[in-house]
Amino acid sequence: MAIASLEYSVVGGDHQRFPPVNPPAGGYLSFATVYFYGYMVSVALEGVLRFLLSKAGAESLFYIRDAFAAAVFFGFIWIDLLSTGRAKKLELFLIWFCAVYFFYSLLVGRGLFSAVFSIKMMIPVVLGISIGLRSDGRHLSYGRIYSLVFWVSVAGVFANRLYGTFPWQGYEYESAFGVISSSRLWWMEGGISRLAGFARSSVHAAAVIGCFGALALAHSKTRIGFTVVATAALGALVLTTSKGMLAAFTLLVFFCASALYFRRALALKVLLVALLFVAIMLPVLSLVLDRQDLTDAPRFLGSFVARMIHTWPNAFDASDTVWEVFFGSGFGGVGTPMLMGGDASSFNPADNFLMYTYGLFGLFGVLTVLSVFIKALLLRGNDLAIPILAVLCAFIGYGITTNHVETPIAMSIFGLVAGYVHSRKSSMSADGGVAVQATPRDRGKFL
Repeated sequence: MAIASLEYSVVGGDHQRFPPVNPPAGGYLSFATVYFYGYMVSVALEGVLRFLLSKAGAESLFYIRDAFAAAVFFGFIWIDLLSTGRAKKLELFLIWFCAVYFFYSLLVGRGLFSAVFSIKMMIPVVLGISIGLRSDGRHLSYGRIYSLVFWVSVAGVFANRLYGTFPWQGYEYESAFGVISSSRLWWMEGGISRLAGFARSSVHAAAVIGCFGALALAHSKTRIGFTVVATAALGALVLTTSKGMLAAFTLLVFFCASALYFRRALALKVLLVALLFVAIMLPVLSLVLDRQDLTDAPRFLGSFVARMIHTWPNAFDASDTVWEVFFGSGFGGVGTPMLMGGDASSFNPADNFLMYTYGLFGLFGVLTVLSVFIKALLLRGNDLAIPILAVLCAFIGYGITTNHVETPIAMSIFGLVAGYVHSRKSSMSADGGVAVQATPRDRGKFL
């Protein structure tokens, strides 16, 4: 079924009808949407699914998920070429960018397998961008699928606390990529378990709960619903021991609850700018602060102190040429992919979304990512402005101390936002904000 044109009300002008945002055949977008939602569910339940596939002797089949996601991306381009004779500039740029950076990565000394594995980790954001470019907003609305993923993840973490260790936690098996753990079993200092529920690790569980919880808060229409979501999410995040997401989500709840609805967008913009500032400045400060003073910090801040003393300064030091400062170390130059090749001895997890981006793509990559946040901050009068701002607050708040690039759910959502804000047809309001608003008949159209 063809996608209907969307009618928008532009502030300061009459109603105008714009064509849908670069629609391919409606059937293919519907198919891609179903796959995208399935992808989200598979990440939320990844620990269980990996365990079951391993028991069935089909553990390597799990990687078909990412291969199929890449096929969906290229399918969008193919459909566009068949239907309009033109492909999207942003999607063509992404292909060109990956190809150029792949060879650049090899030239600066990255291992072949490390580079390929790093590109594989980019698939969720690329798929999200493709769908976001064509989205009428449903993919960023808190629909039944996102609600299901959120509540199943929350229930999984609480069940993990009540039941104890699940069979898939700590279970290891052989795959095409070596020995793999279906779900990471680990503890913080003091023997406190980092609970993951049905996800692959507590980091993934926290990302699912935080991102979809942010969308739920933004779409809550009653105080009771808001309170239930906030309480459940915060309780589950405490059990995951993910202090970064817990802090970010607590701030998000406070800012959402303390502002009247028509001013909530302003409150969230203030919070997002503050979190971006912290995400940028903390790694920079790690270069100039007295490290001896940091060692006297409270014990529960041990992981943060380790980032300030070792992780972030070492990540900066890894860029030892001018080229790497501006363009990064390329695919395989930071994070888990380093363990897949010859760079294991210099492994650095980055543990900050912008630092990870800097390690991969240098200042060029950081500025490109920041442009997405800037476009989101300029959204004004759009029905999805508040959900987008809320989910970005959760994303970058957790990204202050987490390498989100290795978290598929977070990168899928970020890709959706990036594609959506890039594609908006808008006019500039008098105060410079992007002022676009969907008419009532276009609201609530989500699965």
